[in-house]
Amino acid sequence: MSMTLVARMPFEILALIFENCAKIDWTAPLRLGGVCQSWRQVVHYTPRAWRFMDVEARRKCRKLYFDRSRPYTLYISVKDPYNIGNIKDEAHRIQYMTTPYVDEDMPACTLPALTTLRCIDTHSIWAERLNADHITNLRFPNLRHLEIHYTHAAPSCDNLPPLRSLQIVVRDHIGWPDVITACSASLVSLQVTCMGPVYYSVESYIELPRLHHLQFVKEWGKDGGWPLTLRTPGLRVYIEDDGGNYFGQTLHEDILPVTHMRLQRLYTTPSTGSFPNVSVLQLEPSFFGFCCALNELQEDPSLCSSLRCLEFHSRFMDEDEIDEAHQMLERFEWKSRTNAALPTINDHWITEFPVEEFTEVRFI
Repeated sequence: MSMTLVARMPFEILALIFENCAKIDWTAPLRLGGVCQSWRQVVHYTPRAWRFMDVEARRKCRKLYFDRSRPYTLYISVKDPYNIGNIKDEAHRIQYMTTPYVDEDMPACTLPALTTLRCIDTHSIWAERLNADHITNLRFPNLRHLEIHYTHAAPSCDNLPPLRSLQIVVRDHIGWPDVITACSASLVSLQVTCMGPVYYSVESYIELPRLHHLQFVKEWGKDGGWPLTLRTPGLRVYIEDDGGNYFGQTLHEDILPVTHMRLQRLYTTPSTGSFPNVSVLQLEPSFFGFCCALNELQEDPSLCSSLRCLEFHSRFMDEDEIDEAHQMLERFEWKSRTNAALPTINDHWITEFPVEEFTEVRFI
């Protein structure tokens, strides 16, 4: 009888697959172990697959995960932060934690191994509970990657750890630029997502000397301003999803050093400059924007003069427009860009801009 492909897989391959399954669903090791004896044996001897767990699980289940995951660090989900006291004996192993909020009245528990904290506010009732001054260097001495949703800052964020990366999702103007300011000296990656119009009485100016990777997402139309003016002398990657904003300029102005850029359309007004250092340009335009960008880049060699790679994403085109765009690119030849590859159009990005390649940050 011939063996199936799965049955012939080496232990190392199955172990890697099981670990990736556990990242998606923390209960996967339990279910995979019930498939057959060989899988049960593989998952039992794959401690990295048992690192992912929900703190609200039954005590017996938590103990099983703790025992089988040793000596590795833990990735935990905490729906109620007050339950963190249930695992205080394993607090020194927690490297990655997802929770709705962090509160000063949580059980006293230092997390010395925690490098990544995600405060995901899935219920608006908790929005007022998430204050940046509760994320302190004393409680999280090695925290370097922080994601917070719908936050507001307390009067002071002076005790925030020296973050390397920050992802922040906001609804209004309340205090969140202060969070960025508090870790401005250490940040190398910043992502800001605004879910609604942001109005600010005083525009915030922030110096980010080490920032290499910047992403702005604006989830609304034309109304509302942009409250941040950032100074980013070392910026290399700039990604912007402007929510249909056609003001004629990028949301971020200090883009001269950028080498990798992703926009919805090509900005060519005098205020944006000519993007002289951009070598990889990705655009997600309408068909009209596609035609305009292709023509402008062809006719003006000084625009993106260092260009090596030009990619178009077809998300905002219908099928007929995509077909016509492909036909145009099949006939296309650069006139004066000898170092540039021919443009491409796809329903996905061929070249990704992973943070770690540009910032030395290693995400989990």
